[in-house]
Amino acid sequence: MTKSVKIIIVSVLGVGIIGAGGFLGYKYIYKTPKKVVAAMQKNLSSKENTTFHYDSKMTFTGETEDQPYELELNIKGDIDSSDFENPKTKNDITGSIETSGITFSGKLEARTIKNDFYLKIKEIPNIPLETLPYDLTALENQWIKISSSDLTGLYGIESVDKDDEELTDAQEEELRKLVYETEFFSEIEALESEEIEGVKCYHYKVTLDKDALIEYLEKSAEITDQEFTSSDKKDIEELFDYFDKLTAEIWIGKKDNLLYQIESKFNIKIPDTKDKIGVNLTLTLSSYNEEVKIEEPSDAKSIEDIMTEYLQSFYGTESLYETPDSYEIPDSYEIPEDLDVPTFP
Repeated sequence: MTKSVKIIIVSVLGVGIIGAGGFLGYKYIYKTPKKVVAAMQKNLSSKENTTFHYDSKMTFTGETEDQPYELELNIKGDIDSSDFENPKTKNDITGSIETSGITFSGKLEARTIKNDFYLKIKEIPNIPLETLPYDLTALENQWIKISSSDLTGLYGIESVDKDDEELTDAQEEELRKLVYETEFFSEIEALESEEIEGVKCYHYKVTLDKDALIEYLEKSAEITDQEFTSSDKKDIEELFDYFDKLTAEIWIGKKDNLLYQIESKFNIKIPDTKDKIGVNLTLTLSSYNEEVKIEEPSDAKSIEDIMTEYLQSFYGTESLYETPDSYEIPDSYEIPEDLDVPTFP
């Protein structure tokens, strides 16, 4: 073997070893679970990934009055977050509950557009209609529009419309950066890679860090000039007390670092009892950045319209705010003599 041939062989081996070392370094150092999860968060919060399709299944199991029950919700639809402040959603909801050997089910369609919520009953729940205070058959396949202005007019609830100025580009960018930089998970464990609907994915088990989530909410409020009080923080901390340790399995695409599936099982404690509700959740995401069309239904009726029709049919009134003629307001109210009225110092 000549000296030149030896040099070529050594060079080839050297390049191979360096290349293999670089590949292993990329795979096991650069592509660490923590960095993959961070890349996923950055991609989901970016302006480039604003539409996707989702398919979720949630199952709730528990027991009430010694009767076991199982509630199942299947929700699928599309989300368009191209308008960062006002994302649009379109949702098909199928629900069923089984208890005492009987199963009740129904179907809904819902949309959210800015501050308005639209709801349509596609299949009335198969429960005895006489147990309901309202004949739902009149609402089947009828779009109902629910907005904060309706609630304000009907019940005097303070409007929840956005009175504040819209977010500036700088604020929006800060929020996106905050999502990317926040480490929401205290633990990330690598599992065997799998495919989700034909997409090769990293597979991890993660544990939610509630302190990081609360800190994220505090910083979000600061960026958007909203108030996040110590009372708000306490309420969220108390809410977490009702949950077990929140863990999940997530699947992230190897090529695009996008989230493709979440699975989680946990229990919710019922206050003042030893009972728990078992929750099983599976969420699958797909069709990123495909065209999504979500529009306001043209034939939607407001809550005021629905309630007016209800009162007209039962009381013969022409307006929601009109007192029925048959209703008599007493001149005075008599207090029973034997009523024990408490006194205060």
